[in-house]
Amino acid sequence: MLDPNTKHHANRAQTPAEGGGALVIQPLPGIGDMIWHLPFIQAIARQEPEGAITLLTKRRSFADQLLSGDPAVRSVLWLDRNGGEKRHDGISGAFRLSRDLAHHRFRRVWILHHSPRYALAALLAGIPERYGFGLGAQRLWLNDSVHLPAALKSAHPIDKATAYLALKDVPIPDPIPRLTVDPEKRARTEAALDMLPRPWVALGIGCSMAEKQWGGDNFVELVKASQARFGGTMLALGAEFDAPIATQITAAAADIQGHAISILGRPLDEIGALLSLCDLYVGNDTGLLNVAAATGIPAIGLIGLSISERLADPCRGIHALFPPGGTSGDATGVRAITPTAVLDSMERFLGNT
Repeated sequence: MLDPNTKHHANRAQTPAEGGGALVIQPLPGIGDMIWHLPFIQAIARQEPEGAITLLTKRRSFADQLLSGDPAVRSVLWLDRNGGEKRHDGISGAFRLSRDLAHHRFRRVWILHHSPRYALAALLAGIPERYGFGLGAQRLWLNDSVHLPAALKSAHPIDKATAYLALKDVPIPDPIPRLTVDPEKRARTEAALDMLPRPWVALGIGCSMAEKQWGGDNFVELVKASQARFGGTMLALGAEFDAPIATQITAAAADIQGHAISILGRPLDEIGALLSLCDLYVGNDTGLLNVAAATGIPAIGLIGLSISERLADPCRGIHALFPPGGTSGDATGVRAITPTAVLDSMERFLGNT
């Protein structure tokens, strides 16, 4: 059965007895995908009678941690596909999903994806109002006449969602992703780090693909140059398996009597609170880059892959650095970005510190 995440808004988590309300399905798996969809999720929640929605998404989005402070999301349900338990994979999985959704008696569903399987599952779950992009076979299982034109079938997911909510007359007051940070976690983090010298520069040293990894040697060279020019404290953020690079960074800072600490394997709600306190983020092309920008701090992204060029959007707080010879399809792209180029970019934001 789909269970509401008990850590997320535990006092408002949906239960079978409570039921009803609106469900938003956002099945793209990444942290960055979830951040990019925040304006749409928040816009939908704003026009629902409850002022909040239940979100169905994949575990790799870490939505339970990421959105723990967002009043627009009252609970998070997990879509188990393409990994983990795979409970909702295949045809039988679609029927299991429908039974799980029926348990919650939703009034309405918004499907922010083109797949027909989610619309069919919503129909079989008995959800009365079923909204979605309506591209291809999906419209067979929807009962709303507003659909995206077929020309948008291959459009970027964000372009699809933007166009769809416009057709539905759902206003998006702010198209820029804004992450709501728990004020208590922010205050505790600030108190814990208060003795560290400013500026605080977060380094996103982890990544999910080797093709996106700038490399430990580059980060070390950047830390040494940044400490010499700006001083302050470097905060190396990543997963536990990023410990070798984090160790390189802290050792390099110690060698020059600088300041660097590693913060690895922490929950995303804590990392979000930390990032909101930083003066700048510099890091690999990962979900954490999007999280940093969504907290409102300037974020320098090291973008080497052609498929990631869409991330270059200063309006969203992401200031992309590309290789001098252009992006590529492998790690030669990001590794061609020099520490000097990154340092010069940092000057824009830290020059007066």
